Amino acid sequence: MGKNEIVIKLTKISKSFFENGKETNILRDVDLTVRKGEKIAIVGPSGSGKSTVLSIIAGIDTADSGEVIVNSKDLNSLSEKDLSLFRNQDIGIIFQSFELILPFTVSENVAAPQDIKGQKNNALVLSLLKDVNLLEKAQREVSNLSGGEKQRAAIARSLANNPEIILADEPTGSLDRVTGKNVLDLLINLTEKENKVLIIITHDEEVAKKMDKIYELKDKKLVLK
Repeated sequence: MGKNEIVIKLTKISKSFFENGKETNILRDVDLTVRKGEKIAIVGPSGSGKSTVLSIIAGIDTADSGEVIVNSKDLNSLSEKDLSLFRNQDIGIIFQSFELILPFTVSENVAAPQDIKGQKNNALVLSLLKDVNLLEKAQREVSNLSGGEKQRAAIARSLANNPEIILADEPTGSLDRVTGKNVLDLLINLTEKENKVLIIITHDEEVAKKMDKIYELKDKKLVLK
């Protein structure tokens, strides 16, 4: 895949939700093009649809209309089985709430995507644990980790299948500023090292400024700031 190759292309994406019998339009004709190696921030008010954009890129949610092409795959045409495969192999997701598996150890959590894929790569798991400075805590249950350590474990897990795209939803939102900065720097370094696409949702202007481009979700559309 060439440096300028398009990895993600959203075209005229619209999405509505039904709540209490009422339809609420959250995205309207959203366009987004992301090329290999780009780091993108998406900012905007709470409830504006930022996480929905991420979910659509990840194939977790479907748009009401529009085209979603990720890694040359038309997500709208994939079966549920193929979407699961896509999420496991092409996408790494980092949640604000970590979403680690209890009572698994750190190494078991990091290896979980490989277990699902059925292709265990212990060398990569150990390499990632070293990258995130958790090698000494590999056999510790994740419930015994600090918030920063849990987020570092989540970052390692998101990279366990060597995905092309990392999606991070407020990855520093529940961390103190120093820990958050360390976690963000680590995430940026790991994705830059492998020339991956990184898309971060954030409320933090300092986080957004470290990305190549900042998009704001405004009036139901993504606008380049």
